[in-house]
Order: sequence, then structure tokens, then C-alpha cells
Amino acid sequence: MKKLKKIFCILFFISLITITYKNVNAKLLPLNLTKKYSNQSLPSLSKILLKVIPSVVSINVQGSTFITQFQLPFKIQEYLNKNFSLCKEGSPYENTPICGNNNNILEQKFHSIGSGVIINSKKGFIITNNHVIDHANYISVELNNGKTYEAKVIGKDPQTDIALIQIKDKTENLKSIKIANSDNLKVGDYTIAIGNPYGLGETVTSGIISGLGRTGLNIENFENFIQTDAAINRGSSGGALVNLNGDLIGINTAILTPNEGNIGIGFAIPSNTINNLIKQFIKFGKVKRGSLGIYGIDLDSHIAKAMHASNVSKGIFIRKTESFKNNKLQPGDIIVTLNGKKIHSFTLLKAKISTLMRGTIIRLGIIRKGFFKKINIKLNDYCNNYSEKHIMYYGIEGGYLNNIILKKEIFFFKKFKKNAVKVVKVIPNSPAAMIGLKKGDIILSINKKRTKNIQDVKEILDQHPILILLYIIRGEERFYLLN
Repeated sequence: MKKLKKIFCILFFISLITITYKNVNAKLLPLNLTKKYSNQSLPSLSKILLKVIPSVVSINVQGSTFITQFQLPFKIQEYLNKNFSLCKEGSPYENTPICGNNNNILEQKFHSIGSGVIINSKKGFIITNNHVIDHANYISVELNNGKTYEAKVIGKDPQTDIALIQIKDKTENLKSIKIANSDNLKVGDYTIAIGNPYGLGETVTSGIISGLGRTGLNIENFENFIQTDAAINRGSSGGALVNLNGDLIGINTAILTPNEGNIGIGFAIPSNTINNLIKQFIKFGKVKRGSLGIYGIDLDSHIAKAMHASNVSKGIFIRKTESFKNNKLQPGDIIVTLNGKKIHSFTLLKAKISTLMRGTIIRLGIIRKGFFKKINIKLNDYCNNYSEKHIMYYGIEGGYLNNIILKKEIFFFKKFKKNAVKVVKVIPNSPAAMIGLKKGDIILSINKKRTKNIQDVKEILDQHPILILLYIIRGEERFYLLN
């Protein structure tokens, strides 16, 4: 009896081992299902690229910038000149900080690379980033067939980082890209990035759209970026971001990275932004922006509740309006849509408005006294004072400016009414303070060019002039400040 029990136990144990072994095999079996797909392959992008790559170019730039050179105190320089041969003509130290030079300005030459996209084949127009061609003395464009042409700047806009260049004396047919409507993009859409990273030539990467309407990155003044994980690297700036139809949806502009490499966070300027600017570049050579003339902030739950709009979670609260610019918007209004599309931040609203030309009619959806209302508004002349943020003006950083209408008897004792720019605040020890600007100063001109509004100031200073000559009114005094 005991022997039978032992035999039964042994047989039972063997059966468990067999079941377990079979179960292990059962778990591994699904791996063999891949055999069913062995004759299938992942989709190829080659047909799309054959269509797109001829429209993407490499850009080479030779240029120069001017910087203020550090110098030793004049007395030390004078002593060195009298007692040593270090600073004599022909000395290698002649134009160094030891000896200085006559104008204290040092020219720095540079060579840079980037990318561009042909958007008009007949006229040879190419869109790229402003930072690719900024301060350029010579621009050359290399097509995908290896041929090289000289190019010139048609228009540029530092505030959105977009520029339009044109091929000179083209002798062959070019291929332009089709531009898509970037308002139709959705997070998760596939993207293809094409550019000239590190001067390697046409390089293709792919990914998806990770985010839309990205702002607050402090890359440009007006930000409305497409975020993608398609790899974008140095030299890819100005290159094409396209969809799976091969249509342009954006211009590759920047990456977010703790070092020199790509970590899958790239940003592109949407094609609709580019479209609006191209028309102005071709017509005027610059951007003639429109303005809503409002002071606004992002809506939060506390403001929404106070304005009887608790059901509204996102929008722009209008704190103040400039009546001379429009009389349709009122303080207390909450902007929730722009041309039928939801708008969730003041920064994004400014970015979208910034690409529209003065005179453009836009359609806003607003909440007023708890009720939704649609209004049409014509954009007026642009000025920066509708922003709650301080704008940094090259050469006079730290100076807060505002537009004013000046009424005084100053020139030839004749009364006049003129628009001007007033300094409303100066940060201590800032560049603005160092050159002598004070609160209350009125800027009539910069470098002999009339400054009727803040936009005039920006247009002059955005050129990064070597000399900044400010003509100032301070009380009853009229004088120049020099930087």
C-alpha cells in the first residue's frame, strides 16, 4: 500500500512538471506570431522626400559684428606709449586692450551655416530664420544638386525670427514647397524635419508634434511654436518641418537642451505665421504690425469669478484699453476666441496679432458682463505698450518706455503737437541708466531718425547700431545722450 502511494505521488509530481513546462511554452508561443508579418515592412518616407528635398537649401553666411572693446585706463595707455614699444605702430599689441584703438570698437568676423526653404520658384524666394542671416555681409545658397548662388535679403523680422532672402541671377528652374494650414495641426501628427545640421548637407529626421502654441521660452519677442521630437540640431535652423503629404507646416528654429545635443525637444515657427510675414516682406521689406491697443493678463479662476464668468477657464482679461485705438473693446472684457479659434494666453494672442498687418480686420469672441459676444476689430498701428511686460531695447536695456502725445513750445517758439516716446522708468545700474537716461525723459529721435512711437525705437535699435545718439527733452533742456 505504501509503495502504491509513493508511485502515485511520483506520477503526480511528474504531471505537474509537464504542465508547468507546457505552460512556459504557451507563454512563449505568441512571439512566433511575428512570422505572420515577416513579408510586411514599415512605411517608407522616400517618396515624400523626393518631393520635398529639392525645396530645402543650405545657407552659408559670412558677416561681422561690432563690439565695444575693453581698454586699460587712458593714463596707463599713455604711460605705455611713452616708455615702451608695445603700442607703437605695427606692434601686435597695437589694437589690443593693452593699447586700445581710436574708436574702442572691435570688429568680429564670423562664418555660419543654416538652412532655408524655397517658397517661390519663379522669383527665387527662400524663407529662413533671421538669426541665420543676421549681420550678413555675404550670403550663398547651395541647392540639393550642389549648385551655389549668391542671395540677398528681402526682409527680416528679429521679433519673430523670420527672414526672406532671394537668389540672385538664378539660371535654372527651382522647386518650391507647398505651404499647409498650420491651424489644422494636432498633437500626435507625424512630422519630418529636413535641414543642414553641422554643415553635413540635407539630413532627414522624423517624429510627432508634441505640443502646439508653445510660449514663454524667451527665444523671441513673439512666440507661438510647434513643439516636435523630430531631431533638430545646429545648422538645421531655417529648415523645413513637413507633414506626411510633404507640405510645409513650420520652419525649424530652436531646441531646448542642457548641452549641445538634441534631447527631442525642438521648436518650429508655424507656416501660417510665415505666410502672413512673407506678404509684408515682399511688399514693404519689413513687417508693418497691427495692434489691438490693450493691456491684458491671463485669466485665472479668481478674475473669472469676479467678472461673473466662472464657467470660463481660459482667456485674456483686458485690464485697460486705449480709446484712441478702438472703442469696441472695454476694460473687463474677456477674450476667448480669435477668428473662431480658442485663445488661452495673452502671450499667444500677441504672437498671433504680431504677424497681421495694420488694417487687418479680426474677429474676436469675448465675454462681457457674463454674456458671449462676437466683434470685428480693425488693427491699428502697432506699439509695444499694450504688453504688461518690459521689452528690452538694444543699447538702452533697463529703460521702460511709453508712447505720448507731446504738446509744448520748443522749436522756434511755435506750438506743435507731436507723438514721442517717454521714459517711464529706469532700472538702477542698467545700460539705460549708465548712458544717462532718467525717468521723465522724452526721446525725440535716435541717430537723427524721428521716434514717434515705441515701434520706431525698436526698428532703429533692432539694427544694433554701433553708435546710439539719443535726442532728449528733459524739462526745459534739449540735449543729446551718446552710447
